[in-house]
Amino acid sequence: MKSKYTMDDIARYAEGLMEASELQEFEAALAADAELQEQYNLYTEAEGKLKQHIAAEQGEEELRATLQGMRKEFFSAPVIGNTSPVRAKVVKLMWRKVAITAAAAILIGLFLWQPWQGEDLYTKYAATEMVSSVERGTHTDSLLANATKAFNAKEFTSAATYLYEVVEAQPENSFARFYYGVSLMQTGKTELARGAFTALSKGSSAFKDEAVFYMGLSYLKDNDKENCKKWLQQVPAGSGAYEKAQKLLQDL
Repeated sequence: MKSKYTMDDIARYAEGLMEASELQEFEAALAADAELQEQYNLYTEAEGKLKQHIAAEQGEEELRATLQGMRKEFFSAPVIGNTSPVRAKVVKLMWRKVAITAAAAILIGLFLWQPWQGEDLYTKYAATEMVSSVERGTHTDSLLANATKAFNAKEFTSAATYLYEVVEAQPENSFARFYYGVSLMQTGKTELARGAFTALSKGSSAFKDEAVFYMGLSYLKDNDKENCKKWLQQVPAGSGAYEKAQKLLQDL
C-alpha cells in the first residue's frame, strides 16, 4: 500500500515544521512503513551531503553570509515586540516553503548532479580481499599472514607496512607487490601505488591486468576520469579484469 505521505510531509518533519497534531501519526507511520523510512533516510542523507558540499565550497564565513542573506530576503522587516499570531503563522509558512524548496533542490542534486559519484564508484570497484597464503613457517609467510589479516580488516596502513617488508625481501613476489600497491592507494599514497602497479603492468605475472585496472582506479580516486579511462581501455579482452573495466567505463 502506497504511503499517504509526500516529500512535502517528509521535509516538514525533518525540518521540525510539522504540526503537533500530525506529528504522532507521522512518527507511527515512519516506524511501520519501510518505504517511508527509505524516503526519509534519502532526504536526510542528501541534506547532509549537500551541507558538507556547501561548507567545503564556501567556507564557514561565506556560508553564514549566505544564510543571513536568505533571512533578509524572506524577512525584510524586523520583528519588534510580541509577534502576532497571524504574523507567526505567516513566518512559519514561509519557512515551510523554504524547507520544501530546499528538499526539492537536494533531491535533484542527489539523482542528477551527484558530486560524490566519483568516490562511490571508486569505493565500489576498489573493494577487494587478500587471499590467505599457505604458511610454511617462514618469516615472509608470517608477514603475509599479518598483512592479509590487516588488509581484510581495512587496516591498510598496517597492511602496507607488512607488505613493504615482503617486497623488499622478495621483489619478484607479484602477489605482495600488487596488494602493497592497493594498500598504498587506499591510504592516499597514489603516486607510490602507481609505481607498484606500473612495475606489474610491464611484467608477465598473473597480476599484470589487475595492475592496469587498479592504475585506472588510482586516477579515479583523484577524480581524473580521463586518465582513468585511458588505463581501463588498456585492459585486454579475455583477461579477468576486462569485464569490470568495461563496466566501470560504462558507469563513468
